[in-house]
Amino acid sequence: MTNDRPFPDKTAHALRHYCCTDIIRRTGGNISLAKMLMRHRDVRSTVRYDHPNLDDLRGAVNRRRRLITAYLGPLDDNLVSP
Repeated sequence: MTNDRPFPDKTAHALRHYCCTDIIRRTGGNISLAKMLMRHRDVRSTVRYDHPNLDDLRGAVNRRRRLITAYLGPLDDNLVSP
């Protein structure tokens, strides 16, 4: 029996999981947008696809730091933990 699917080792659910995770990552963690695009009724279904990593955390901290610096001026590094 031959399999005519272009990616026979991947399931439709795996592709859906990848797409949802990618939407969340590309929108900066916008779970609400991903929920709407994935047509989930409950946000708890969408949250399962959120897999933040250390780079995501660093990016979020750096974005907030730039906003605070723009508003308040340079931060004293002694006040911020590494």
